Amino acid sequence: MAAVACLAPWTGCRRAAPPANVAAKVGEAVITVERLQAEVDRRARATGGQPDVPKLLQELIDQEAAYQKAARSGFLEQPEVQQAIRALVVARYVESRQKEAEVTNEITPGLLRAYYDVNQARFVRPAAVNAAMIRLEAPRKATAEKKAEALQAARALRERAAAEASAAANFGRLAMDNSADQATRYRGGELGWMATEQAKLRLPEAAVTELFRLSKPGEVSEPIVTDQGIYLLKLIGARAEQPRPFDEVRPLIEHELGRQRQAERDGRLRELLRAGLVIQVNEDLVGRVVPATAKPAAETPPRMPKS
Repeated sequence: MAAVACLAPWTGCRRAAPPANVAAKVGEAVITVERLQAEVDRRARATGGQPDVPKLLQELIDQEAAYQKAARSGFLEQPEVQQAIRALVVARYVESRQKEAEVTNEITPGLLRAYYDVNQARFVRPAAVNAAMIRLEAPRKATAEKKAEALQAARALRERAAAEASAAANFGRLAMDNSADQATRYRGGELGWMATEQAKLRLPEAAVTELFRLSKPGEVSEPIVTDQGIYLLKLIGARAEQPRPFDEVRPLIEHELGRQRQAERDGRLRELLRAGLVIQVNEDLVGRVVPATAKPAAETPPRMPKS
């Protein structure tokens, strides 16, 4: 068991008192009063309480003892330990230089507005349509005769819808009676407002193309044959591309400018860290470095049948 010697004469220790700022001595190393005070203050700020000073001193002694033993045993020379020390030094040094790379000008309301005015073409609502559909079954494996019958039925249905185009409820009634699309048939086939990308999530590509070719509200497309069936599409309404108001996109602009500032800070910091150093890269050798092939996930064994 290691002995802990007294340093202060009033504790009964007869040894000569050490220098005034030494709180403890571990081997040849010393723990100064300033170091102890700094650690006490740090713990107090972190916890909001009053640290136990003698207990804290014992922790510092244990740390110093462990470090000295590690140094004597060669532990510090192990590659993984050296790498960890290097990473810590790099992190602390980079942190110490970050203030020099700060971008001082603020993101003001005027700057946000100016950014909006210059980039207004980017902040738009895309053109969109409000539409309804009827989908008829037309299985890919059906005979040519069956496919022809389905297409004929679609054309007849389209004629009915077009003949009564002035009757707003007509297409919806036809959808409820004939559409195979369960998600829309009971609301009259209505798809709601969709931009092109949204429409592609709901309809086959050929149907999307035909939908955006419709130009007049109430217009019904010709039957559109796809792998998912035969579609009839009715245009309910359309709106052109529109600029988004400044107040709506302001949070997005703030985010973009914040990212630009961060990129600028990162660039400045990189310049500070590399200043005065000659850096050369062997592109040929770097090109030969490839990621290791990921190990395949272990297969889960099949479950035993229940008895």
